Amino acid sequence: LQSIDCLCARIWLKDRLAPEKPANVMGNFEEECGATFFHLNDLHDEFKPASVGSVFQCDFYHANALVPLTDEEIRDKCLANMRACLGDDRLAPGNVEHFEVIRAVKAVTHFSVGSHKSRPKQETSVSNLFIAGDWVKGLDHGSKGLSQERAYITGLVAANLICDVLGQGAKATIIDTEEDEAHIALGKWMAKQSRRSGLADILP
Repeated sequence: LQSIDCLCARIWLKDRLAPEKPANVMGNFEEECGATFFHLNDLHDEFKPASVGSVFQCDFYHANALVPLTDEEIRDKCLANMRACLGDDRLAPGNVEHFEVIRAVKAVTHFSVGSHKSRPKQETSVSNLFIAGDWVKGLDHGSKGLSQERAYITGLVAANLICDVLGQGAKATIIDTEEDEAHIALGKWMAKQSRRSGLADILP
């Protein structure tokens, strides 16, 4: 398995904003780099009091080109991207109370074509050693994608496996994902059928 660079920036604003959604995707802002941003006031209890200004977190994946930038350049890039998404001019350097940048160089698995066969299962050859993270395979759960949700679920599964080994501890309740809506299920079925029939190989 190969790895890629990721970057995280957390920005505290003086003002409290009210974005429509707490979790958002930023597309087409950085070449070959995926990004998401979160309004942590809607997600973390510590930031929910009205006296706390907005706290945003931007996560960049495959961020090789961004890692060399200075903290200030990364801050400004995050603000400009979020300002374009939300249309709020208060997302500006002059309204920043504090910010932090974390660079995770070669720290995240690169999920490329054919890499699935190299991904480990949660149970290992060591009886009391279990692996968690979205990179494991064989998870019996609806979170099939490579995501923070899948990483979280594998952590719960690993903790439950440890409870089994030790014969003690309160096991976590794991809730499965909701079933796909009809149009999503149909799309997945059609994609699967096209791959099986070879149609996917000849379509543009």
